[in-house]
Amino acid sequence: MRSFLILHGLGGSGPAHWQAWLYRELLQRGEKAYFPDFPGKDHPDQAAWLERLNTVFSQIPEGEEIIVVAHSLACINWFHYAISGLSRSVKRVILVTPPSAFLDYEPIKAFFNFPDNKKKAIQRLLKKHC
Repeated sequence: MRSFLILHGLGGSGPAHWQAWLYRELLQRGEKAYFPDFPGKDHPDQAAWLERLNTVFSQIPEGEEIIVVAHSLACINWFHYAISGLSRSVKRVILVTPPSAFLDYEPIKAFFNFPDNKKKAIQRLLKKHC
């Protein structure tokens, strides 16, 4: 079995968004898909988003192949989750249009507070999961 985990970015993904379409399409094809709603879509809180992501991961049965599809700010949230000690292995991560750390937009600045060891952590993650 496999599960798709679709993660929205800043502002969420309304019914006409490609992520909502993907979620519906996967379900229609008989796939298992999770499309969590992150709190404070327009004014995201990094800790709350990480907590929600951790909760969703705990709902996916052990042993299932997981494919993550993250969009926008969810890409950066995914990196935080992954380098914080990801306990579950994922088969594939698809990152779509991550925002730039140089974007001067207050609601997302806190998401770019990566630890100093981020390069080593990401390299470890890639070796572990690739």
